[in-house]
Amino acid sequence: MMLPIKIASNVILINRKWLFYVEVNVLRIRVFKKEWHKQMTAMEETILDDVLEVLISDGGNKKTRNWMRDVIRQCKNLKLILVFVLQNLVFHKINWITHCGTGEASSTGIVTGGIWTIKETSKGLLYKFGNISCNPSVSVVPHFQQKLFKTEFHCMFSIRVAKAISILMRILFKMPEAKETYS
Repeated sequence: MMLPIKIASNVILINRKWLFYVEVNVLRIRVFKKEWHKQMTAMEETILDDVLEVLISDGGNKKTRNWMRDVIRQCKNLKLILVFVLQNLVFHKINWITHCGTGEASSTGIVTGGIWTIKETSKGLLYKFGNISCNPSVSVVPHFQQKLFKTEFHCMFSIRVAKAISILMRILFKMPEAKETYS
């Protein structure tokens, strides 16, 4: 028995305000709907710059190396789980639209190119590891005179009930525990 699942999600950033929206439907019945609003603070705007500065100026500190090693290990573990999940899903519809703008034409072009790279790489990985029965619709809309970021992701997939239980058990019982040993 196949279980059709439809997921719709939106992430929007306009005028320093975040909006997150997720909706999950199973058998055309809404089982989950959540919307979050968040005002961006000045601290959040500069946190990426601060993290990069610490990593660059760290000079090979052992704590940073251990942290990076743990991040890489967790990414490898996540990849194994993600590949296992993707192999058991059948995708029937994928629609991913992103609107972006920095307020300046040259930087908007660079950001748009980066977003296209991420999207097409994701699409290639989905073709490699997943079962796709549709042609994914992927687009990026640049807004050269506006500062905004909005992405809409709509996906419909199905999974066999026994496979869903198997995946859940594998994730719950075989997922390695995180170790925090930064000394």
